[in-house]
Amino acid sequence: MNIEKNSINNKIMVIGALPPPMHGLSVANEMLIKSDLKNKYEFIVINTAKPIENNGELRFGALLKDVMNIFNFISKLIFCNPRCVYITISQSKFGFLRDSIYIYISKLLSKKVILHLHGAYFRKLYDSESDFFKNVVKKSCNISDDIIVLSSKFKYIFEGIVNESKIKVVSNGIPINYISDNEFIDALRSKQNRDSIRVLYLSNLIKSKGYFDLIQSISYLSKKINIEFIFAGAWSNDKEKNDVMQFIIDNKLETLIEFKGVVKDKEKKDLLLNSDLFILPTYYPNEGQPISIIEAMAAGLPIISTDTGCITDMVIDGYNGFIVEKQKPEEIAEKIMILANKKELLLNMSNNSRKLYLKNNTSDAFIDGLESIFKQYLKR
Repeated sequence: MNIEKNSINNKIMVIGALPPPMHGLSVANEMLIKSDLKNKYEFIVINTAKPIENNGELRFGALLKDVMNIFNFISKLIFCNPRCVYITISQSKFGFLRDSIYIYISKLLSKKVILHLHGAYFRKLYDSESDFFKNVVKKSCNISDDIIVLSSKFKYIFEGIVNESKIKVVSNGIPINYISDNEFIDALRSKQNRDSIRVLYLSNLIKSKGYFDLIQSISYLSKKINIEFIFAGAWSNDKEKNDVMQFIIDNKLETLIEFKGVVKDKEKKDLLLNSDLFILPTYYPNEGQPISIIEAMAAGLPIISTDTGCITDMVIDGYNGFIVEKQKPEEIAEKIMILANKKELLLNMSNNSRKLYLKNNTSDAFIDGLESIFKQYLKR
């Protein structure tokens, strides 16, 4: 049933991070509130974003923002009267305790509550914490109406916490027109006769995302191949940036590496279309289903990554890329060499990445999945 914007009680409060900073969760939230659903539902947004270096830590500035957000939330909950509260829950202790406040107050005012977990670390957090924290999690999740995970592989996260019937699966996605078929085909043709290989890393420059492993892998590569490495993303702090820059100088890698900083819109799209290979050798503990990998698939890039989160749902080893061991620069280099020396394999994997994206990870599938859950609670 279509729900028009003038329907009774079609308001959804969205509580979660929006860019900046740019990361998978904030991008997914922005995609939701800017989607065509805004013509059906009224989104009331509480932006919980913090700087990258503050995530998961209890600092005065972050705490102050949380307190202000909670007061803003209560005000909007009362005066805007949303029917449904959608919360992208945190995977840190203090973050979830904050989220539990949103959940308890929402249920106290008889709102429907939908939780969305964008990651795979939550179970480790839960198992490592006190009985008090575990009880807060159990109570918060059980009084909520639905819990969304990114993959059926992640249903285990809530085993013993809630009944499995509450758990829904909605995979991340990006707009189908982000990179058109014609743009993909033109880019593929232009790369067929190119002698050089351009490797792209597109994510925040956090050590556990594997960017430094990729830098270290360059030393293992044959000097005979013509290759360049592009890194696009925000540094987590200046000290780490300075240390990495010194490593690059000490190992004489300056001519092979370029740092672009944060890229978006046309600049990001051009980088994807003009690259030959995407590498994200992540071991990030909160990793779920990286949006950057989906963007690379849309551009038809072979992908080298790790068995982290639900990445193996998207990267099929030997089909559209390779899965490597975590923190193994030499293995990354080995896979780069295979693709650099086997152009036909690289092109086949390019086509396969594009096919998998169109089948599984468009924004239409993501938005439709969310709407199917929202619709249960937003009827006339």
